[in-house]
Amino acid sequence: MRRALGRRAFGTMMLASVAGCSAPVEVSGSNRDSSYQKKLTRVLVTTALRAPDLSPTQNEGFVRAREIGQSLAAWEPLGVAVEVVDLTSGQGAAEAEARLAPQQILALTLKGYRLYSYVVDAYAVDASLIDVSTRKRVWRSSVQFQGMAESGRIRHSGLGGAISHQNDADDLARALTAKLKADGLL
Repeated sequence: MRRALGRRAFGTMMLASVAGCSAPVEVSGSNRDSSYQKKLTRVLVTTALRAPDLSPTQNEGFVRAREIGQSLAAWEPLGVAVEVVDLTSGQGAAEAEARLAPQQILALTLKGYRLYSYVVDAYAVDASLIDVSTRKRVWRSSVQFQGMAESGRIRHSGLGGAISHQNDADDLARALTAKLKADGLL
């Protein structure tokens, strides 16, 4: 009986601690070029979300391009075609640019990370939207992937092995969508 009560109390404490957490992925501090009046139509998303000073196993803590691509498919009903390219895996942006003929490029670049017990716990990404015709940045924001203490989300499998980050990708897509709509780009 005591053991069951202990587990129930522990479960209640864990639920309460996770319920008080902040959003796992937050997009903040956007800066839009007020002269840019186009809406997103065909977007090439380039990702550079690996750190050269981390091991391949540690780099598995970051969201992957294919997961972002699956999540950004939610933009199709909004009339936005999206293709995602992982620049760190050797995928060529030039080939994707020729294939998609994008109007805009959304570059997602790793800005920094925090380790916990040698695995990626939290990280920040720079999100820059570039107009293809002028090659000028027209929008920029910062994306924060919160750590376990802030969000309740684990980004590693104990020793940093590969796990799905689809939840992070889904949260990223929702947060980017909300921020781009608020800024008049979607």
